[in-house]
Amino acid sequence: MKNLKLLSVVAIFIFAIFVFSSCEKEDALDASSDDLSDIELSEDAFELTEIEEASNFISEMKSDEKTGFTCMTITIHANENGAFWPHSATLDFGSENCTAPSGHTYRGKIHVTQTNYWYLQGATRTTTFEDFYVDDYKIEGTKVLTNNGLNNDLNISFTRTITGGKITTPDGTAFITHNSTRTRELVEGVLTHTHLDDVFNITGNESGSTWNGNTYTKTITVPLRKAVACKFPESGKVEFVINNQEPIILDYGDGTCDAKATLTRGDEVKEIILGEKFKAKKE
Repeated sequence: MKNLKLLSVVAIFIFAIFVFSSCEKEDALDASSDDLSDIELSEDAFELTEIEEASNFISEMKSDEKTGFTCMTITIHANENGAFWPHSATLDFGSENCTAPSGHTYRGKIHVTQTNYWYLQGATRTTTFEDFYVDDYKIEGTKVLTNNGLNNDLNISFTRTITGGKITTPDGTAFITHNSTRTRELVEGVLTHTHLDDVFNITGNESGSTWNGNTYTKTITVPLRKAVACKFPESGKVEFVINNQEPIILDYGDGTCDAKATLTRGDEVKEIILGEKFKAKKE
C-alpha cells in the first residue's frame, strides 16, 4: 500500500560509525578518528530506525503486537475536544531493558505527537524522550520530522531536525551533544509498492560536541546518495570541522554500493572501511 510506504521512508540509516583499517603511525587523521566516530554515533543514535517504525502506529493505528517490541506498551492520548488530530501517544518500554529484534536494548518512554496523516504535505511528527536509554546510553532531545510534499522535481522530501540532542554514557561521566537538520529527497522507487528499491539524496548540517568536549560542525557538501538496499551511502561528501581546525572531507565514493570511503585533510588521504558498531566511550 503506497501510503504505508511513505510512512517509513525517513527511517533508512542504522547504527554505523567509522572503523579504521590502517595501522600506520599516528597522524592528523588518526588523531581525529575518535571524534569522527563520536560525531557519527550522535547522528545515527537519533535515527532509532525501529522506534520510527513503531511510531507509525499513530497514523496506521497499529497495535503493539505488530511493532516487534513485545515489552512495549502504547498509550494513545485522546484530545479534550474530541478531535482526532493532532494525535499523540506514549511508547513505554518499561524500567527494565527491553530487547528489540535487532538485539539492542531499550528502556524508558518516548512521547510522539503527529499533526496529520503522514502522507500529507505539512504533516509533522515530534518525538521527545523521558528517561529513555538505548544499550544503557541515555538519549535526550527533541526530534521533528516534516513531510515537505513534492519539490520542483516532483520528488517527495522529508526534513528531520534535532534540537537539544544529548547522549550520555552508562556511567554518566561523559556525553555527546547534537543539533542537526537533514532533508531526504526520494529520487528513485516512488512508483513501486516496496521501499526496498528506494533511493534518497540527503543534504543537511550538524553541530555539537564529542565525548572529550571537542566542538564540531558537519556539513554535507555534495548530497549523499543512499539506497535502502545499500548499507552505506554510495556517493557524496561530508565536511567535518573539529575545534576550528583544518576541515576533514569524507568521500563515500563513485556510486558503488560498498563499505569503502576516503578521508582527506590537506594533502593527507586515507582509505577507510565503514563498519557497524555502537561505539562506547574510549577508556
